[in-house]
Amino acid sequence: LEGDALVAELLSSLRWHRFHGDDALQSFEARADSADSALQFVTNRPQRWEWPAWLLSHKFQGDFDIAPEMLRFYSSFDFYRVAASYIDETGAAVLSNALERGARVELVMPWTPNVYADCNARTLGNLLAKWGGSGNLLLKLHRSMVHAKAVVAEGPSSKVALLGSCNLRQRSLEQFEELHARVTDQTFCATLWRELGQLLGEADEVQDPARLSFTPVMACLHDYFG
Repeated sequence: LEGDALVAELLSSLRWHRFHGDDALQSFEARADSADSALQFVTNRPQRWEWPAWLLSHKFQGDFDIAPEMLRFYSSFDFYRVAASYIDETGAAVLSNALERGARVELVMPWTPNVYADCNARTLGNLLAKWGGSGNLLLKLHRSMVHAKAVVAEGPSSKVALLGSCNLRQRSLEQFEELHARVTDQTFCATLWRELGQLLGEADEVQDPARLSFTPVMACLHDYFG
């Protein structure tokens, strides 16, 4: 077994059941121990690698469902804790979807990512310049390499998590094959919320965009090759 068949077999062994879709892997739901226990997979599935689209930074042909899911997610709650590794202006626009509504976003990322450092610094500086004075954005940078793509949203009576492989970057959202999971199991979400809070507590708050130094040329190269 490999690919979709392997995932389907694993989910079946855990008593997780497909609730819509055809032969391709679409979404799964769990109803194991409680009525609020649920999981949905969301995917990016390019049809093929497209060199012209890659060279022009255009969206590949295929099914790209993660970006729409992220936009819905960041339009639906009032408090988010986010851990991310890499971000560009496309990813910042996703977060801004929450911030422009007045939602609270607590974001933790690495001070020194293993790649795309200049792009991260430029993008985060722009986010701070736009939203830092609103009181809605808390930016913290960790001394360790935070290699995460996870967010938990807190609603009036429950929490929802969205996590997986997709970075907050244009090529991840529009070109690369990715897998994310939307989880509503409250034990899982509460645990991840606490862990993200601990990670935020370990990191350094950044309020001044001037602390985020970058080389514009390198940031543009990171945009293009990322």
